[in-house]
Amino acid sequence: MTDKQYNPSNYALIILSEGAEWEGYQVREVGEADAFGHKKKMNVGEDLSEEIKKAPAKKLSSAT
Repeated sequence: MTDKQYNPSNYALIILSEGAEWEGYQVREVGEADAFGHKKKMNVGEDLSEEIKKAPAKKLSSAT
């Protein structure tokens, strides 16, 4: 964690995979179903971003 020592900015790097799920998350589908009956899935990155924005700041901070 030397980066945190020399760069005390408040940032986080999140790596998220397509198809990721978290507690309480429901996959949202959009648009018309294709020939096989499948709908497109919402962008999981955008959904996670909205969850982070709604979360209290205390819950997001980590112990160092």
